[in-house]
Amino acid sequence: MPSLTAEELHGNRLQWLYAIDVLIETQGEVCLLPLPGDAAERLFPSVRFRVRERSRHKSALVMQKYSRQQAREAEQKARAYQALVAQAEIELAFHSPETVGKLVCTLE
Repeated sequence: MPSLTAEELHGNRLQWLYAIDVLIETQGEVCLLPLPGDAAERLFPSVRFRVRERSRHKSALVMQKYSRQQAREAEQKARAYQALVAQAEIELAFHSPETVGKLVCTLE
């Protein structure tokens, strides 16, 4: 079992023991100073996998949110266009061929 020298401790024994206790209790989720940053990954190899999976899942959720937002915007545009088409059909229904010709001329 490796032991740390006085130079490597960089703090008192109680800080180290507390940090190790927290690391063990959280199963590598929390790695406090004075422990080295990679202590959790070395002692709990599953931590790296968990972190990577969480990151991947978070990215997937962001992409889903973005996709849903784009789909919603496209649907709103399509509905607005259909509403304009329906309004134009209603307005044209009340015009005779002569008035439609005049209307087209004024729009051009």
